[in-house]
Amino acid sequence: AHEEGRADLIRSEGIAAHVMRAYPEYYHYFAIPEFTWSNIRQPNRNTLIGPTTGVDGLKTGHTNAAGYGITASAQRDGRRLILVVNGLKSERERVEEGRRLFDLGYREFKSYQLLAAGDAVGEADLFGGAKTKVALTVKDPVRMLMPISGRRDMKVTLSYNGPIKAPVAAGQEIGTLKVSVPGKQDKIVPVVAAEAVSASGFFDNMMRGIVTLIFGPQEVG
Repeated sequence: AHEEGRADLIRSEGIAAHVMRAYPEYYHYFAIPEFTWSNIRQPNRNTLIGPTTGVDGLKTGHTNAAGYGITASAQRDGRRLILVVNGLKSERERVEEGRRLFDLGYREFKSYQLLAAGDAVGEADLFGGAKTKVALTVKDPVRMLMPISGRRDMKVTLSYNGPIKAPVAAGQEIGTLKVSVPGKQDKIVPVVAAEAVSASGFFDNMMRGIVTLIFGPQEVG
């Protein structure tokens, strides 16, 4: 049950992020304090919305099984956080806990840019290439939200199945970079070749010779 609840929270966070990315022109509707329809006033139940919290959208919810919950997003000083919380006992607790968690998130967590696009992350061994190694990089910037205290415990692991057979094209995916921070889900980032490396002439000639020995000269292209 605990794992199912955690999965629901992750799904809710993903849906919230998708709504903001895919439909930015509609997002502002979440922040409307109230509206009237058919002469019925409809107040916004997300009472966290406002300049003091930085909360500007998404929604509340309540069921007998799950209790009171909220999926909310806030922006302070250019940083945006998404909060998903469930299982609270009342609307008041939902507001108080939501405010507390946002304050905690902005105070104790920070978004770090670990790598810029094109930064070198290591090298991979090559087989049959004009070089014995190829430089590796990332295509996109790598950012990660983590506890400020967790930066010192961060571990970065480069993985690939090697040696890599040449030729290699620039931008060819070679392996992955895993960023591990205690208490957070690992971040997996693809790494690519920073340059093109051709096959060595010696390797090409050797392979042609092997084909000739096995199949005869008529098979050599």
